[in-house]
Amino acid sequence: MAWNIRELRNVLERAMIRKEDEWIETNDLSFSAILSEEDTDEETLQTAIEKEERRKIIAALAKENGDATKAASSLGIGKSSFYAKRSKHNIP
Repeated sequence: MAWNIRELRNVLERAMIRKEDEWIETNDLSFSAILSEEDTDEETLQTAIEKEERRKIIAALAKENGDATKAASSLGIGKSSFYAKRSKHNIP
């Protein structure tokens, strides 16, 4: 099966969003979205990534009792990026 760079990038981005420490291992990679016929278009992959990103932000906020600075830090992103992503996903 031939994959393009964009599909591989999506798999890696998804793994980075889901991973809590700094190393990605082979078992962290999920190619099921690429292999599934119903999930082969780019928009569906992007939607899946955005849903996972939203889920991780909500989980980080819950874990840090609503403290956005700590939640951003736990996700390994800056505070301004965290607020932008929060706004993008309509997370209060």
